Amino acid sequence: MKTYIKGADNWTKVGKNHTLTLIILSRQSKAFFLLRVCG
Repeated sequence: MKTYIKGADNWTKVGKNHTLTLIILSRQSKAFFLLRVCG
């Protein structure tokens, strides 16, 4: 049971990191798009 909880905790950490990565990537692509449109 302990290993299951540990694995689940790691999974939530990975999920949070993945969400952060997606947010950063979407912001970067938006900025890039705006630069292309304005430039």
